[in-house]
Amino acid sequence: LIISGYPLDSSTEQNPNVARFVERQVSGGKNGVALVTLGSMALSYDTRLALGDAIVNHLRQYDMAAVMLGYPQDLTANDVYSPDKLFLAYSAHLPLFDVAFFHGGAGTFHELLRAGVPFITSPFFGDQGSWTKIGLEMGICLGSFDPYSPADLPDLSNHSKFAERSRTFARSEAQYAQSAGNNAHLLTQIALGLR
Repeated sequence: LIISGYPLDSSTEQNPNVARFVERQVSGGKNGVALVTLGSMALSYDTRLALGDAIVNHLRQYDMAAVMLGYPQDLTANDVYSPDKLFLAYSAHLPLFDVAFFHGGAGTFHELLRAGVPFITSPFFGDQGSWTKIGLEMGICLGSFDPYSPADLPDLSNHSKFAERSRTFARSEAQYAQSAGNNAHLLTQIALGLR
C-alpha cells in the first residue's frame, strides 16, 4: 500500500476488509479514519512501536480510528485495524481516508496529492523533508513531527474542513492534468511549486 519501501499491488480493487472497517468506524460515530504508514526503511522496531502508539493515542483524542501499515505487532483494538496484507492499491484505498501519516517520501506524497488526502509527515531520511516543505507550502500538509520524539503531533481538530479543501484542490488539478494530457508534467510543476 501506501508505503514507500513496500511493494505496491497492481490491483485497483479495494480490500473489502479495509473498506468494511472504515465503514463501521464512520457509521459508528467516529470523526474519521486515518491511514498510518510507518514504512520500513530506517526505523528500529522499538521506534516504530513507540511512533505507532503515539499516533493512535493522538487520534483517540479526536475520536478517530486508524488503519495501520508497517506496525510491528498485531492490533486488536476496535478503532485500529492492521490489514493481513500490506499490498493495497493506492488509487482504490486513498479515498477512504480523511488524513494520512507517513514519512514524506515522493511516491506516497504524489499519491496523496492526487487523491486530495491531507497528511502529516515524520521525515527522517533523504528527500522526505523536501516533500514535507512542498506539502506545507501547497497547503495539503497539516504539519510534521520528529519520528524519534513524537510528542508534538499536529492538531487535527479541523481535519474535515482541510480534507474537503484538499479534495477540491485535487479535483481541479486532475482536470488540469486531463486537459493537458500530461501527468508527469503536472507533478513536476507541483513539485517545483510552479502551479
